[in-house]
Amino acid sequence: MNNSEFLHVLKKSFLKYLETSPQSNEKLKILHGEIASDIIERIEKLNNIKENIYSVHSYGYGKGKEYTIKGRYTEKRLDITIFKNKNIVAGISVKYPMGNYNQNSNNYFELMLGETANVKCDDFPHFHFFIVPDKIPYFDKEGNIKKWEDFNLNHMKKYENLSNDKTKERLHIPNKVLVYLIDIHNEISRKSKNREELRYYYKENKCELKLSKHKFDFGNIIIYNDYEKYINEIAQMILNI
Repeated sequence: MNNSEFLHVLKKSFLKYLETSPQSNEKLKILHGEIASDIIERIEKLNNIKENIYSVHSYGYGKGKEYTIKGRYTEKRLDITIFKNKNIVAGISVKYPMGNYNQNSNNYFELMLGETANVKCDDFPHFHFFIVPDKIPYFDKEGNIKKWEDFNLNHMKKYENLSNDKTKERLHIPNKVLVYLIDIHNEISRKSKNREELRYYYKENKCELKLSKHKFDFGNIIIYNDYEKYINEIAQMILNI
């Protein structure tokens, strides 16, 4: 997948989120499955060995199941697990908050750190996708849109700090992070009153998601708004294990 194709996958996942319940895993089958398929395809292309020795566990791919690792401290179901000769060689987590983000922003960040420590202490690398709209709907319990929240750019400061840290010395830091800030909002979508109207708008008007115009200066750990560069780098890192 290139960036344009990845944005289309994010749109499909967003639409599935709007037409199902927030707790449904159907949106994950779309997003996780496409990432899993892409990563294994890239690994196989880069791998000089002809035998198919790599495999993936994920929603929406292969057997369609997540894999549960023992973890250093607690058992953990990984979003995407990469195997080489049936041994785990990497874990990938994917976070794509589609609504009500601001009240949970610190939780998403802290969960990433805790999950990474639990995985990396089991002696294999951990990679992380963080995908979020720069304007995001706030839904009430009935699915009505109460307001559109601006992604608070101060939220990005913690990711900037993280990006300049040292992964070898900090077991809570993912080996590589994709920060993907997208634009799903315009004057027409703002008129949507609930999940169904927003779904209708994006589906019937064939509107596409776009990359955010916000710019950030990240260190080596984080790749910003470049899916193809990120997926190629982690594929190569996995092959080097």
